[in-house]
Amino acid sequence: MKFLVKTPLSYLLLLSFISTSVGSTTIEPENTDSYYNHLYEINKEWRHYDQSCPEGQQAFSSDIDRIQLHLQLVCKYLADNTPASLNRDQMANRLKLIETLRGYAQERIFPTNLYHSERTPYFVDDFNVHCAVGYLMQQSGSPDLVANINRDFNYDYIADIETPGVAEWAEKHGFTLSELAWIQPSYSPAPVLDSISHGTNGPIQDLIYDFYGDQILFVGDFNTVDQMPCLNLGMYKDGQLSCYGGGIDGTVNQILSTFNGVFVFGDLIDNGTNYPAAKYANGSWTFIDIPGRTGATGIIGFYGGGGYDLELVLSHPSVPGKQEIWYQLTNGTWELKADVNGLVNDIASDQIGRVYVGQFDTLTYYTASVTTEMPAHNIAVKDNASFLWTTLGNEESISVNTVKSIGNVLYFGCECDFGPNNVCLTRYMNGTFQALIHRSDFYGTGTQSVNDMELRPDNSSKLIIGGNFELNSFLYYGKNLSEYDLTYDYNNILAILDQPVTSVAYDTDGTLFLGGFFNNNSSWFNLNHIAKMEPVSTDIEESTNAKLNVYPNPFVDQVSIDGAENGTNYSITNALGQLVKTGTVQNQKITELDDLPGGAYILTIGEASSKLSARIIK
Repeated sequence: MKFLVKTPLSYLLLLSFISTSVGSTTIEPENTDSYYNHLYEINKEWRHYDQSCPEGQQAFSSDIDRIQLHLQLVCKYLADNTPASLNRDQMANRLKLIETLRGYAQERIFPTNLYHSERTPYFVDDFNVHCAVGYLMQQSGSPDLVANINRDFNYDYIADIETPGVAEWAEKHGFTLSELAWIQPSYSPAPVLDSISHGTNGPIQDLIYDFYGDQILFVGDFNTVDQMPCLNLGMYKDGQLSCYGGGIDGTVNQILSTFNGVFVFGDLIDNGTNYPAAKYANGSWTFIDIPGRTGATGIIGFYGGGGYDLELVLSHPSVPGKQEIWYQLTNGTWELKADVNGLVNDIASDQIGRVYVGQFDTLTYYTASVTTEMPAHNIAVKDNASFLWTTLGNEESISVNTVKSIGNVLYFGCECDFGPNNVCLTRYMNGTFQALIHRSDFYGTGTQSVNDMELRPDNSSKLIIGGNFELNSFLYYGKNLSEYDLTYDYNNILAILDQPVTSVAYDTDGTLFLGGFFNNNSSWFNLNHIAKMEPVSTDIEESTNAKLNVYPNPFVDQVSIDGAENGTNYSITNALGQLVKTGTVQNQKITELDDLPGGAYILTIGEASSKLSARIIK
């Protein structure tokens, strides 16, 4: 990690980094509350000083804004209420340090909560940034006192710090211990990665949230789950890891959840026979083969479409260096639709069609008796209606590892280097590619990659990114897991994982799950290839505790809302924060949503004083 020795006014240019660094939770603008409630979250001592609190309501864009206001108001009170009983030296020391505290508040460089899932004071954080009281002690010539507190009571409130010398320092500089307790802020919760039981004893290749079973499913190369025998296929449900479907033998590349079963793809073995795909439903396995393709390996699959049930990308020894795209029709027969010269890594459904990505340079597709070959640099799109194939043009990457359709935008996570293939994250929007992260934005040598991504469910402008990359800023270092802000074009590290992340997924509670090759986070968490990150509360609640119950979710063309009154206004925004639909609720339903493209949206109903929001998915 980088370390920062905090000196007055010397790091103003770092504010954009600190305000979005790990643990600096952004507070959504719609969370308007009273000044008192905001400040009380920063420091509970405001209950003794409520007369100094501004009246009215306010929304803050970040926790840093709240801490700054807290310190500014404390400074004003301390300056206006200097005790007459102080001697000359005490008064001079006090007034000097109040000015020092004003400068500290103006800099807006505050400690970062890295390790606690609740608001916590940090006397000195891992970047050597001091809290307000620690900074005053340091600037007044008491670094040894700061070091002793940092060693023994770093995460304690003033009232609980038992380090010798604190009371003496306070008296010498004209403060009471209760005033120091009021000065000391707490810092917003950290996104903490937690281990999940004993994990697996081998890497996880793919991890998904199964909406239909309300569970996390994962596949990889392992033979134990939570130290119990299990081949290659596990689940996390109701707080427990276990084997799913009794496990499955062979090599498993991908898992897919559908409304009528769970599919896995790879080189799967059943009774000594190899299969490219299998389906688990109603407590039993069905192994899937394609006539004429004995010995094929399933690479990746996708479910459903007009006139067919399943898409399957496979490799076969008869076509070395290529992969084939097969469709299973609704009558059960299989048709070869296309092949690529190279590899397919992911598939997504978008309004422009089915999107295939990977590392390939040409695609050959078959319609009736016509065979057509076309150049396709890592991306190919099949039109949903015509079955014709197109490409989107040249994106500048070695390989496209993952694709997500969010609103009207396609996002591509890529492998990248310092040469012409230098794009690591890009999006296709309004007919053009827009590079978001270049190789130069990452740290270290060699190629790096974005392997998977998910939109954060409580914030429609932030992508969680897992992969094989390094980030190094002025104040922090991290690897393989980050949060990219689409609005502010900023990549905020979330962990220091020793090995790559292959997959990320959210459940309906907003818990982030990740799987991959990793075992440790910053050398102190034994994660064993799977981890979770609980949603972090900003401690600022909406004006109502009611919950918006929307179903079905995912939806097709309409949603129902429990308890919504006729005529209640609603709005729907897409992943870019753009308003895509408005109207009124009728008969507790919102209808005519079939024109919305697949993706995640925020549904809001009601007026400003009583509005409720929910994340909905199509």
